[in-house]
Amino acid sequence: MFMATLSRLRKKLGLVSYHEVLQLHDAQLLSWARGTNFWQDSSLRKKTNDALIDLFYGLVKETKPDLFIEAGAKTAFASLAIRKHLPDARIVAFEASPENFASYATSQPFKENQIDYRHCAVSDTTGTLTFNVRDDGVKNFGANSLLGRSSETYPVKQVTVPSTRLEDAFPDCPSNALWIDVEGASRHLIAGAKKLLPKTCAVMIEVEDRAAWEGQWLALDVSVALMKQGLVPIARDFELNSQHNLVFLRANLLRSHHRARRSIEHYHSRLSSF
Repeated sequence: MFMATLSRLRKKLGLVSYHEVLQLHDAQLLSWARGTNFWQDSSLRKKTNDALIDLFYGLVKETKPDLFIEAGAKTAFASLAIRKHLPDARIVAFEASPENFASYATSQPFKENQIDYRHCAVSDTTGTLTFNVRDDGVKNFGANSLLGRSSETYPVKQVTVPSTRLEDAFPDCPSNALWIDVEGASRHLIAGAKKLLPKTCAVMIEVEDRAAWEGQWLALDVSVALMKQGLVPIARDFELNSQHNLVFLRANLLRSHHRARRSIEHYHSRLSSF
């Protein structure tokens, strides 16, 4: 129903692509910055991120997926938080960096929270692949990716890590929700999840407006790919100047799920108080 309505809208407006429709929507999302001044008070950016995370947690709580997947998990804080909202769901967190996995597998309370924490990249390949790990001696467990940096801001080392497509890892996937933070490699993850995404209720994903990684999809490319799977971008934060997070909700839930819609209303109400 939603996709048919979108198709009619595109024809009525004389538009020819999802990119053009979503460019209009992206401009509307940007307008949510009104009433704030991120350049004088940088703490407001963090507040928008906190509000968006709470929105996503609320949507997951209300839609009650059977499976929660965190890709690019690091400490898997999202999985640990979601367990409080989904006491009976299966939760799987993927972390590709060997250093991250070694550090957090034993220091985080995964066993007692029944979280399956896996040393594995999520991509369009099941097997092994080359992964870029920051290698400048700084204890920064982020900024690791399947992709190379667009500019060499720090040295990296390349390691071979296990990899999986989500549709191979979960061939009989039930309803699910996704938290995606894969440092620019969203194209690869989405390509390997085509059979899983039609059953996805909600997604939170980190995106960029300016390329930080070689060959990466930018925010609009991600929105187009997920919209084609029936997922609607409903909210964003303003965490950094060229990097932010988007939340997507399945179209039929946006249309008819009363409590999910109330969660979105609450999010906007919260933004207005900043």
